[in-house]
Amino acid sequence: MGKRRSNSCPEWIVEIQRTLGCVNNNKVKTCSICRVSEKIREAEAIDKGSYNYRPKCVAIGPIHRGTRSDLQIMEETKWRSMHKLLSRPTNKKLKGETVKICSESIRRMESIIRASYVEKIEMASEELVRNMLLDACFLLELLLRLSENTETDPSDLYPNINDKKKMVRVLTDLTLLENQIPFLLLTILTAKLLNHPEAAAQQELAALFKLSQGKRLSPQDLVESLFDECHVAGAVRDFSKGVYHFLHLIHLCYPDPYPQQHKQSKAPLQLLRCARKLQAFGITIKASETNHSMGNNKTGILAAALTEFVDKFEFNIEFNETQRELTIPTLHIKEATEVKWRNLIAWEQLGLIGVGYKFSSYAFFFKSLVSSVHDIQLLKENGVIKVDHKEAKDEDLVIMFQSIINGEEQTDGRYRKVCKGLNRAKVNGVVGCCVLILRMVWHYFRKFLEWLQRGLISSLLSFVDIYLGTPWKFIGVVVGAALLALTITQTVYAIRAA
Repeated sequence: MGKRRSNSCPEWIVEIQRTLGCVNNNKVKTCSICRVSEKIREAEAIDKGSYNYRPKCVAIGPIHRGTRSDLQIMEETKWRSMHKLLSRPTNKKLKGETVKICSESIRRMESIIRASYVEKIEMASEELVRNMLLDACFLLELLLRLSENTETDPSDLYPNINDKKKMVRVLTDLTLLENQIPFLLLTILTAKLLNHPEAAAQQELAALFKLSQGKRLSPQDLVESLFDECHVAGAVRDFSKGVYHFLHLIHLCYPDPYPQQHKQSKAPLQLLRCARKLQAFGITIKASETNHSMGNNKTGILAAALTEFVDKFEFNIEFNETQRELTIPTLHIKEATEVKWRNLIAWEQLGLIGVGYKFSSYAFFFKSLVSSVHDIQLLKENGVIKVDHKEAKDEDLVIMFQSIINGEEQTDGRYRKVCKGLNRAKVNGVVGCCVLILRMVWHYFRKFLEWLQRGLISSLLSFVDIYLGTPWKFIGVVVGAALLALTITQTVYAIRAA
């Protein structure tokens, strides 16, 4: 760090200049990877066993590296992936120097890589380059295998991932905000290993390696091969402002149907009526048709896991005041949906220019729409919500919608007109008023029963956890109950004898 260049400019000043150059760079963004704020992470405390923002299987990047022993299991798999990827180059002259070429390329971009993280990376230069090369090779090799869409058994490369569920967990870990590496690393490796000419658009990369035509791996290609199911008919994905990391790539996969000027025109307005209340006011809630598919019927672990992993979010919510119809695109709930949704919201809350708040605003609308299990049941009956995750219960969905956003996050005004129309909707005639009264009474009565049931179960679980959590606690409770019974019996006999 203390070395001086030929132009007598200290290296640390050069790093500051490079960091400043990343502020408006389309290839890499300053402070685009960080820990999730405590305000957003509060929702995770509701379920202590959840890992909404922490990896379960694999740690990518420096934030979670070495923090838990269970994450070390995948390190050997990373080295396998790196060995496999580095043997892919089509230029045979490069095979002997592949590691050196890739390492030197990443080393040249070290200050830019460090600038991508909010926290200071406490790693020496050599260690950082080694870890970034290892993680980038693992991610790139996995994406290549997924894009090849083969049904071959991946156990040769991923011995710890022997079924679809484990592969889905790995893919889910790659979507965590705290588990990211700059997308620039994939660009560098693509340029060196797969001879992708567009990867060397930057002047720094063009001088390092003579590129020729070969396999393409641009953001558009990744989306088309991996996330084509996310595409909305007639919508256009915009990658012109660059891709900063894998989570950002997923964020860009879902086109935003609302123009920028409409989203920023006014402050957001909260929906004041849940689904059952809207029904009581005579508003019909229906689902719009989507082209969601459960996959291509491939039986391979990779293909099946990718189908299970890919979600489809459509943000075009409409309310027809004349026909009193609220139209919402079908939301499919899968195993990875909640974790992915939460991290996309956390990514938006960084407030970077051009990212927007489509997932945050979407969550804020559903938070108001769902207040009880009966709202979930109504939305499921009308096709607005379809649960493709067998273990998800209605109670779990209520908790998810209520905690996925706490109301203090930044959102935009895309649903302001819809919420305004729903909030001011009134019933028509005496019959409508009678129906409203009956439905509202029934709605609040069922909410009371739901609250009572949830309270009793919570109290019972707390009692079991406090007093019956261990065998010794159980014995203590039994002995205490026996002593209490004997004391009462003795008191009764003493009174009768007197």
